[in-house]
Amino acid sequence: MGHDNAHKALGAVDDAAHGTGEQRGRRVVEEILRGGLPQAQPAADGQLFAAGHGKRAAVKRQPGQPDQRRAYHEADARKAQNRRGIGRINGEQPVAQLDERERRTPQHIAADGQQTVDPACVPPVVTDKKSLMAAVQACGLVGLGGAGFPTHVKLAAEGIDTLLINAAECEPYLSTDTREMLECSDTILSGITAVMKYCNIPNCIIGIERNKPECIDLMCSLVRDMQGVSVKPLPMRYPQGAEKTLVETCTGREVPQIGPSGKPGLPADVHCIIMNVTSVSTLGKFLKTGVPLTTKRVTVEGDAIAKPQNIEVPIGTLYRDVIEACGGIKPDVELGKIIFGGPMMGGASPSADYPVLKQNNGLLLFSRKMATLPEPDPCIRCGRCIAACPMGLEPVEILENFAEKDFDALKARCVDLCVACGSCTFACPAKRPVAQNMGLAKAWYMGELRKGGK
Repeated sequence: MGHDNAHKALGAVDDAAHGTGEQRGRRVVEEILRGGLPQAQPAADGQLFAAGHGKRAAVKRQPGQPDQRRAYHEADARKAQNRRGIGRINGEQPVAQLDERERRTPQHIAADGQQTVDPACVPPVVTDKKSLMAAVQACGLVGLGGAGFPTHVKLAAEGIDTLLINAAECEPYLSTDTREMLECSDTILSGITAVMKYCNIPNCIIGIERNKPECIDLMCSLVRDMQGVSVKPLPMRYPQGAEKTLVETCTGREVPQIGPSGKPGLPADVHCIIMNVTSVSTLGKFLKTGVPLTTKRVTVEGDAIAKPQNIEVPIGTLYRDVIEACGGIKPDVELGKIIFGGPMMGGASPSADYPVLKQNNGLLLFSRKMATLPEPDPCIRCGRCIAACPMGLEPVEILENFAEKDFDALKARCVDLCVACGSCTFACPAKRPVAQNMGLAKAWYMGELRKGGK
């Protein structure tokens, strides 16, 4: 990725994170919906890995421009220790002294390659809900299933009687939550215990899809003597992990379209809180060790990757470094698309120079053949998108209303309930980008709603 493009990429990520300005927010949403979903984003020629090559592309420099290769982690610990710039940006200026514009430009911190735990990382003292919230915030914990919502905000809700642990992992290819249950069951249980105790939640249900029998058996054996905690096997039906679907399946309660506050309904409106199984496990680890969220387990899969596997990497690791660690791209395979997340709800990355974030749980690499989409045909009004929608929406009708910018009709058809699961696009025999257009319709509707409607 060129120097200017790197700046633009960092700026776009920052804009999306902060959402400053209505016009900018709408533009970011539309760009993500148009280009982010796997079905909508064509491969970016010349920006992805070349077939059969695992090395970084050379960075072109203008006269007087600093060498950008210093952006990459130094593998040799001795070289890193000899570099005078450790703890500084490019060996020059501490981060705290940079102004806002400089903070948004690519900064490069040399690593020692040791991943040594700082002595300041000590287990937090938790005695009540307030101190638990402080610990969760200090951990930097967010929803690790993909949403990325701050966990301390979610746990602040009052009147909760049921903690739901989302271990459905219904997206194809992904298996990070499965490995978390099999390898870190102790911290899952300690995290659940802490949340139930300090948030005064009497009941907990761990929802696991039936296609993970080893996880169901293990968790059932471990929670047998835990008061108020149970395991519920879930149907193998996508998107079983969607919050409204999970609440109804596990408790029989229906999350309202509009909550008591007048805003879109949340699980808390029916006295439930949902935590991803890896999120609650991370909390358990933090309460035990004091080490915050600094690494993420990622499923690296697809027909283009040489060695598919689950790999735990430091947050901020570039996709290309993850790919290299997994053997690179297969020989004689042309990489067609990189998807972060799952194939149904994940986003397509324009290059391998983007970093792994907290909520990234998958990195899928598909060949040009697999990534090439058929040309869409005209809608034949077969109704399969309606039958496939888990929320009972009518995409074919909603998109007609959106084309006419009919606010009242979109409101009547509950477009705001769309969860962007992609089921409608998958079911469409005409191969139309139904989910992407539904996302645009919802974004337009919510924008008009914020203005007061019509």
